[in-house]
Amino acid sequence: MERMPAVYIGNIQSLKNEELFHKAYDSVSEYRQQKVCKMKHQEDKRRSLGAGLLLQKALSDFGIDEKTTAFETNSNGKPYISCSDKEAVQFNLSHSGDYAMCIIGDSPVGCDVERVRKIDLKLAERFFAQSEKEMISNQPTEDDKINTFFRLWTLKESYVKAEGQGLSIGLNSFAVQPDFNKILRDNVEVVCSLCEFDIDKAYRFSACVLNSEKGSQIKCRVVYIEDFHYI
Repeated sequence: MERMPAVYIGNIQSLKNEELFHKAYDSVSEYRQQKVCKMKHQEDKRRSLGAGLLLQKALSDFGIDEKTTAFETNSNGKPYISCSDKEAVQFNLSHSGDYAMCIIGDSPVGCDVERVRKIDLKLAERFFAQSEKEMISNQPTEDDKINTFFRLWTLKESYVKAEGQGLSIGLNSFAVQPDFNKILRDNVEVVCSLCEFDIDKAYRFSACVLNSEKGSQIKCRVVYIEDFHYI
């Protein structure tokens, strides 16, 4: 039986506490520890660890032990989890600023979180389809334009990450539609479910599940890392 895709979102600021950081680090798999150690800056280590903790929680809810699981990668380097007795488990991670995010499911999935901030909106000229540029330019205020940019950006990133084809999909080769819940690629609607989550007004959180009809339910859990079992 197919499991409902689920999103986990957590604020990682509690990992600034060194004792908590080390306890959390010791609780995750060697696979995640290696990811954390590759990060040069402590804030990036916290984000990587925070994302790993969310994955650990998500896998636990799927009945899988993250510390003993087999991580595989597809031909483009996207990781997934091989299960001998079931379909492979798909997952994706993202982090930005104070937050980490994880999505898990049986179908290909992607997620993205971005801190909303002042940017040069000329970025849209390079990365967005014409209809998306018009969605931004039609907004009444600069703040509305920036918020629309990040809504589109996180949805587009979520879709690309769900496809798992790396940079072979150009961000301007498809378009999020004005209702923000479907994508057109080569003038054909992509079979997927897009979701946005309003957790913190300073951030945009988005997710995509492929081969899922739009409007399909995606569970979202806000978790508190400081309450995890290793404390």
